[in-house]
Amino acid sequence: MKKLFLLITFSFLLFTSYSQSIGIGTNLPNSNAILDVASGSKGMLIPRMTQTQRDAMLNPPSGMILYMNGTNDVQNHPIGFYYRGSGLWKYIMSNADIDKTWQKITGGQYSLLDNIGIGNIAPTAPLHIRKAGSFPLIRLDGGMPSIYFSVGNEQDGYSNTGRIYASGNDLVIGGALGSSEKRIVFQLSGADKAMFEPDGTLKTKSEIRFTDAAFTEKGYVQMNGNDLRIGTVSSNNTGNFIVHNNGTDMLTINASGDVIPAGNIQFKDGAAEKTFIQRNGDDLRLGTNSSNALGNVIVRMDGNDRFKFEKSGRLTLQADVNPTIYFATGGVNQAFLQLQGQDLRISATGNKVKLSDVLTVDDASKRVGIGTVDPDQKLHVQGTVKISTGQVLNNSNENILPLGFAVFDGSGNKLSGTGNLTGSWSGTNFLLTCSGENINNTAVSITCRNARLMPSFSNASSGRVQINFFDDGGDAYVAGFSVVIYKSN
Repeated sequence: MKKLFLLITFSFLLFTSYSQSIGIGTNLPNSNAILDVASGSKGMLIPRMTQTQRDAMLNPPSGMILYMNGTNDVQNHPIGFYYRGSGLWKYIMSNADIDKTWQKITGGQYSLLDNIGIGNIAPTAPLHIRKAGSFPLIRLDGGMPSIYFSVGNEQDGYSNTGRIYASGNDLVIGGALGSSEKRIVFQLSGADKAMFEPDGTLKTKSEIRFTDAAFTEKGYVQMNGNDLRIGTVSSNNTGNFIVHNNGTDMLTINASGDVIPAGNIQFKDGAAEKTFIQRNGDDLRLGTNSSNALGNVIVRMDGNDRFKFEKSGRLTLQADVNPTIYFATGGVNQAFLQLQGQDLRISATGNKVKLSDVLTVDDASKRVGIGTVDPDQKLHVQGTVKISTGQVLNNSNENILPLGFAVFDGSGNKLSGTGNLTGSWSGTNFLLTCSGENINNTAVSITCRNARLMPSFSNASSGRVQINFFDDGGDAYVAGFSVVIYKSN
């Protein structure tokens, strides 16, 4: 009781309160502070914890302060003091931390570590700018304001790849000066869509649309699979496709599909008709004339035969490597047939190849389903599996398909199992027989129903197996058991 009184008295003297202010180590706490701690030889320790412990706190209030120790992740969570604000833990940086991030040089400063945010408190790029409204984010003034792009590294140096600059009233986008290799590539949705080659050639993966002064679409040039389509858009129902040569309309295809003037395009060898392109009702026919019994219809690309239609109707697809037929919907490839060496590969972007609902091959999970479209194992069979002959092997080419299995009671009665296993007790020896099989030297798995007895087995006459059970003292007993027989390779 005396010790408790002294403790209370000491605490009262140490924590002296003046006008709602508490002083520790001082009798004159600052009136503007609720707690004034003073010492000439000691510091104050606030709560210390790891990042995991800090992040485990539920709904920490703004203004909370702590010291985080543990792993020093310099980029994201360095060791040091943190305070809670705006729902985030914020690191209290020192001048030493700032010196580590920014380096001063003559005429400027640089950083090799951090991202720079302008209008953004959490930059995710070396320069991350955020600005609400319609004002320009970046402005360049000068006689010819320019942005140059260079590719390389500190070790091998940097090579100018391209530039964007203003020249008079023009905005110029181009490759590096004097370069015969640099291209200008346009990307949309993360994919290359069009490019200019150094010689000025324009390439596009999609299509080129032509419009009037009001940007109303009128015509287009489009790659459709392996076909080149040139024509008018569906909303332009009065426009024609016209081939103009030497100042004259040479070929006109109107909205109904007529080819004018002849309606057909005929190819001849001298006076002999060989092949043609013809509109037949709503169909476009392309082929060889009836008088040309030996000709095939061949599609050539890049100087090579790619498709060949023979008069028998057989289609041959030829390619330098892995001939492939793609199947697409909405202009997006969804599946393909591909020759790989002497193998035919069938694949789909959905990762499943189905033969009706009988066989499903899931390429993503490397699973095969028979009778199920959602296999959850390497081989998933929905239904009955019958193996008439053969074996089921493991990775060591060992047979894991049992010859038979059975359960016998202590009297030798067979309680369950396959029909090919029979046996009976002869004293304390159980003789097991497998119909039509010599089971000497086979793999035998025995489970005794009496846990105190240990099973053993050995070869017996007439291709049988003898089974015995012994206790710890070596005495033989009769007991119920189950047995599985595996045939050796």
